[in-house]
Amino acid sequence: MSNDTLAWALGRLAERRRVVIASVIQTSGSVPGKVGAKLAIAEGKEGFHGTVGGAGLEMKVLLRCKELLDEYWAPYGEMHT
Repeated sequence: MSNDTLAWALGRLAERRRVVIASVIQTSGSVPGKVGAKLAIAEGKEGFHGTVGGAGLEMKVLLRCKELLDEYWAPYGEMHT
């Protein structure tokens, strides 16, 4: 699924749309999102592609990705633990 998400993101970039990608880089305990899971969101009305685990975490990630699309026009990165 992660490769599909990256391909989706590349497609949006080819359309000259801004994209935010979230990726699970580490986990602890029992969690649905595994290391390497990715979620991408693009500007516009198309929605998002992929998953980082679902439920409350996914909603937080989607909201933060949307904020980043609204706030930043240049390449940007951050990490949350």
